[in-house]
Amino acid sequence: MQVYLIGMMMNAFAVGHVLPSLDKGPFAVVNNACCLVVSVIVSIAGVNRFGLIGGALGSVFTFAISELWALSVVARALGMGAHQLLAWNALWPTVLGTCIAIGGVFTITGAMIGSVFLILLIKSGIYLALFSSCFILAGGRKHLGLLTGRYQWTTP
Repeated sequence: MQVYLIGMMMNAFAVGHVLPSLDKGPFAVVNNACCLVVSVIVSIAGVNRFGLIGGALGSVFTFAISELWALSVVARALGMGAHQLLAWNALWPTVLGTCIAIGGVFTITGAMIGSVFLILLIKSGIYLALFSSCFILAGGRKHLGLLTGRYQWTTP
């Protein structure tokens, strides 16, 4: 579960979805095909070496490679540095919240025994509580307001 939560956090950095609008559709197809092959190979190797978590690591690792590759192509197409494409001040609350929530879930529920569904429900609740708290304390409330239209974006 923690591995896929890291993958979901990386979605905040994802830029691959804008490739077709930049007339980079053929690259998107090649990127997805290459990463699919790499994902299968790495996931199978991960399962053989580390079990189920290795398979999850393979797919999340490949997603990161795919998005980094897409980020470099989008940056080149727009004529700017890759670091300039990401709103780091808006993304750090998500990264901080995810890291603390994953660590908290792992620490609190490490030795739980019982119904799998109940354990998953408890882990999800703990994750949501920790992530929301950290996200809001790190200034994420302002960014949520910007997304929902409560505040207006200002340019420096």
